[in-house]
Amino acid sequence: MADSLREITPADHTQGPDDARITAVQYGDFECPWALQVHQIVKEMREAFPDDFRFIFRHFPLRYHPHALIAAIAAEAVGRENGEEAFWAYHDRLYANPSALRRDLLPQHAEALGFDPEPIHRAIEEEEGKTEVLAQKRGGVRAGVRSTLALFIDGELFQDDEVEDAVIERIIQPLKA
Repeated sequence: MADSLREITPADHTQGPDDARITAVQYGDFECPWALQVHQIVKEMREAFPDDFRFIFRHFPLRYHPHALIAAIAAEAVGRENGEEAFWAYHDRLYANPSALRRDLLPQHAEALGFDPEPIHRAIEEEEGKTEVLAQKRGGVRAGVRSTLALFIDGELFQDDEVEDAVIERIIQPLKA
C-alpha cells in the first residue's frame, strides 16, 4: 500500500511560484522514453502557465537504464556547484540528449552549458549524491510510483494511460478557465 507523496521541501528541485494554483511532481529517469514524454508535457505546461503552474522533479533512475543513475548524480553535482537554475538547464539538456548519457559525455554536457566539468567528473567517480538520488526513488516507490510514466498533480498520482487525460482535466482545463 502506498504512503502519501512526500512533502515538498527546499531540498526539492522546483520551478514556478510557491503559490501556483497547480503543483505537479515528476519522478523521472533521464534515459527513459516514458519519462521524456512526461518531461515534454510538463515543459509545455510550464511555458503555457508560468504563473499558475509549479513543477517539482525528483529522481527515479531505473536499473535497466544503464546510464540513468550516473546521469542523476551528474545533474545533482551541477546543481550543487552552480545553483538551481543550472540544475534545470542541465536537466533539460539531458532530456534533450537521452542517447548521450554515457559517463564520459556527462561532463561535456556541463561544459557545453558553461559549467566547470571537473565537479561532475569528481561526482561521477566518487558517486557523490548517490544516496540522495536513491532516497528520492525510494520516496517515489513508497508514494506508489511504479513507472516513470507517472505524474502527481496536486498530490494525486496518475500513471500510464491516465497521465494524458489527467493533464487535460486537472491542469489545462482549470488553468484556462
